[in-house]
Amino acid sequence: MRDQDLDAVVLSRPQSVFHQTGFHAGIYSRPVVAVLGRAGGVGLAVHALRKVRAEAEGRVDSVSVFGHWGVHHGAESWQAAVAMELDRVGAGRGRVGFEGEFMSVAAWDGLREALPGVDWRDASGAIKGVRLVKDEDEVANLRHAATFADRGMAAALEAARARRSEAEIAGAAMIEMQRLWQTDGTQASAMDFGHAEGGVLNGLWCYCLSGTRIALNCAPPTARVARKGEFEWIVIWSVYNGMHVENERCIVVDPGAEQRAIFEKILRIRAHVKAAVQPGATCDDVARVAREQYEKEDVSQYLPGRVGHGVGLSPHEEPSLARGAGIRLEPGVAVTVEPNLRMPEIGGCQHSDTVLVTTHGYESLTLTENGLLTT
Repeated sequence: MRDQDLDAVVLSRPQSVFHQTGFHAGIYSRPVVAVLGRAGGVGLAVHALRKVRAEAEGRVDSVSVFGHWGVHHGAESWQAAVAMELDRVGAGRGRVGFEGEFMSVAAWDGLREALPGVDWRDASGAIKGVRLVKDEDEVANLRHAATFADRGMAAALEAARARRSEAEIAGAAMIEMQRLWQTDGTQASAMDFGHAEGGVLNGLWCYCLSGTRIALNCAPPTARVARKGEFEWIVIWSVYNGMHVENERCIVVDPGAEQRAIFEKILRIRAHVKAAVQPGATCDDVARVAREQYEKEDVSQYLPGRVGHGVGLSPHEEPSLARGAGIRLEPGVAVTVEPNLRMPEIGGCQHSDTVLVTTHGYESLTLTENGLLTT
């Protein structure tokens, strides 16, 4: 706010609200909006049905409600509740930042109508930027999430080696992660961020694709069982107190020389890309190393658009390890390392680990075996 000369910021993306207030509604069928004043003060605007939880869980100074629920009655619209919070922080007629890339046109029109005296500025980039470097608490939650992902992947690989179906492999991972969550003594939240039409009360996810289905990139697992010489790709996203990690592994069924050669190529590329994740390097620097290695391995035609991405409050967030991306890596930034070979005739092959940039290089948070995996 100081750098952009803003009097306040209005946050409407669920992850942003949680990041600044600690409040996670779970279901976002009604807007949940945070208001932060430059001179001080943090408030929430929530539907009346969220009032009790918001006051109990939010790290805020005030809660304004809208709508009606039982004995709780508030403003007629969420925009009116936001206006109340902006008045509280002295920015009802000031310069206010908002998340333009997230807010719908209808919501934006309503906000301007309710607050005609505000000078609105899109602060999407700055708001996302404050999420890049993770603090000590966030790193601790990333480590816990990585433990869940590693346990789930171990169960998935065991099922794959037993020649189970895609659905059975994915199920084995999710059952194991759920078992760990049930016995975890911290009573941590595995709740993920929902959307306008539903909630995600358990974000311990896994899916598996085999053979040419890998080229789908993201699709539900099926009853299909991988055949001899085919790759299977297992993807796990886990969340712990709002922080996500990603763990992906490929395993090949009874590989021949061709499949081994493909696997070894991506492992060599991956080793160079991972070594390039260093404090002070830009995302473009890492992408350039990847490009050089794809050319060296004679697979440049399969170079993906990016070879990794940020993780944190979302399983996919800034930054992207991509060509032209100038974001500089610094200690506390968490990214995935996931160069891949998407080849139409085989589907694809890749591993992915979540790593944390440190003062001396990087620390791999996910620790599953990551060599040439076979059944």
